[in-house]
Amino acid sequence: MGEKSENKNNLREAIIFTTWKGIDDYRALKNEFEKHLAKVLNPHFYIFLENPKKITPDQLPSDANVFSAKDFNLFGKIKNGELNAGLKRYSSCVLLCSDISAGKYVKKLIDATSCVLRIGFRNESLPNFDLAFQMDYPSREKLFEQTEKYLNKIKL
Repeated sequence: MGEKSENKNNLREAIIFTTWKGIDDYRALKNEFEKHLAKVLNPHFYIFLENPKKITPDQLPSDANVFSAKDFNLFGKIKNGELNAGLKRYSSCVLLCSDISAGKYVKKLIDATSCVLRIGFRNESLPNFDLAFQMDYPSREKLFEQTEKYLNKIKL
C-alpha cells in the first residue's frame, strides 16, 4: 500500500485548538468531542489564552496544553520549545480548529503542525483546511458531528 493509505490508518491522534472562554466552555468542548470522536481519536487539547494575566494556573485544566502570545517571538515563530515539540510529536494526526474566529496565534500554530488532515470551519479569517465545513450557524457540536461522519466514510 502507498504511504497515504498507511498515514490514514495511523490517524488516531487529534490536536484540538480552541480559545479559552472558561472552564465550563472547556468541559463542553471535551463532552462534545467525547460524544462524537472519542471512539476513533485520542485528543490533545491546545488552548489559547488571550489574557493570561487574568487567569491563574489553578483555573486552567491540567489535561490541556496552554499557550499565549508570549510563546511567540516578534516574527510570529514559536519560541516555546515545549509547545513546538508537542505539536511536532503528532505527525500522523487530525487537527481540529474548533473556533470560527481563531486569532493569528492559533493560525500560526495550525501552520506549525505536521498533521495529515486539517479540519475546521470555512471562514475568510481562517486558513484553508483540508476539510472545511460551511455552516449558517457554526457550532463545535456540528463540526465534530460532521467530522465524525467524514471519518466514518473514509473508514478511519
